[in-house]
Amino acid sequence: SVNISEGASALAEGATELLIIYHHPQLPVLLNPERFEHQVLAKDVMRPFSAPNKEGKPRFKLPGTQDHPIPFLAYSSSTYLAHTVEMILFNANQRCHLERSFDTHMSEALKAMVIEGHGIAWLPESCVSKERAQRALVDAGAQNWCCTLEVRLYRSRENTNPLVDRIWSFFKKRSGQEPSGTDNAPRE
Repeated sequence: SVNISEGASALAEGATELLIIYHHPQLPVLLNPERFEHQVLAKDVMRPFSAPNKEGKPRFKLPGTQDHPIPFLAYSSSTYLAHTVEMILFNANQRCHLERSFDTHMSEALKAMVIEGHGIAWLPESCVSKERAQRALVDAGAQNWCCTLEVRLYRSRENTNPLVDRIWSFFKKRSGQEPSGTDNAPRE
């Protein structure tokens, strides 16, 4: 578990052979496509969540008001998901009234704080499917407060490790997609 820039550095330095990260076109990860190839494994949605009130409605709902700002449970500023939330807030075209009350680099910690009713947090839908089904978490805002992220798998084009090739091929077959940025020529 590392932040995306540390993971990209580890891949570039050869300290790791595969890297799974989030990607959004407005927040690109700087991995040279001539040196690194990727494939999209899945899509995930970042969405604001709140604990429900007694009626099952969100206890906190965007955009909040100036007199009653919403307690904001945030990602640490150096994380990719923090930048993702900033991008969502910028692109929402609506003023939001938040009061930052907690931050961490872990989605699971934010999820626990939201469930306890301490505020709202943006969380990947993949992280909260069980809690949504149990109605322990509810959506805290409309679509303009959300964004779709790709889950990408990266590797070096120069990597000749047969195990990495097998893993790469497994995900390529599973997704049914050709890797982006490859010429599909056999690798030497």
